[in-house]
Amino acid sequence: MIDAEYSDYCLNPTFFRQLTNKFCSNSFSLLPTIQIKRERHRKILSDFLETTKKVVIVPGNKVYLRDKEKNMPFRNEMKRLVEELSLNGTKVFVGTEKNLNLVTKLKNKEKIVPFALLNPNIKNEIIKLKESGFKETAIYTPFYIVEKGNKTPQKLIKYVERREAGKNISLKNLKRLVQSYIVAGTQKEIVSSIKKLSKLSTTLVFHPLNLNPSEAIKALQKIRSLI
Repeated sequence: MIDAEYSDYCLNPTFFRQLTNKFCSNSFSLLPTIQIKRERHRKILSDFLETTKKVVIVPGNKVYLRDKEKNMPFRNEMKRLVEELSLNGTKVFVGTEKNLNLVTKLKNKEKIVPFALLNPNIKNEIIKLKESGFKETAIYTPFYIVEKGNKTPQKLIKYVERREAGKNISLKNLKRLVQSYIVAGTQKEIVSSIKKLSKLSTTLVFHPLNLNPSEAIKALQKIRSLI
């Protein structure tokens, strides 16, 4: 699955439909992210539901929101929307970042998949979600294909700095943090990491940090053939 929340990779419904028809199968699908702090989130959701019955619901990252949307309340709308979708046959992935306690209290757990971001504490988060009654879990897995021996790309460092906002990151801890937040490396190294994560969670949701959607799908198809 490929998540596309970043504005750089934002898929409009028409392009999303074209990619879905060309590449997707029962075990490999595109997964649109709906940010419910956006004023038009219900219209955006409706457009995507014409093509897919799988969506991610998240509050919304301030990086991608307009100023007036950033502080909009979301908890009640998230509960309503998740319940509506879970009852109409849509497979709902619900973001847990800064939202873990709310997600564990949602109803219809058998029809909802909590959507946790890869992070240094991911194992404990998945255990907590399973103990709260969820049968399925998903891990948001940013990936970056690099040539062996290359230095850590600046894009990965910036991503880690954003995830570690407000913390001082030493050079000594940088490589460890990159591996805690991102699956990065050669195709062979990425395959190894994916196998380990697959033992922890039922679904992995990939976001390409250095590829456009079409390139990312082809890369993942290649990686999948090696697993």
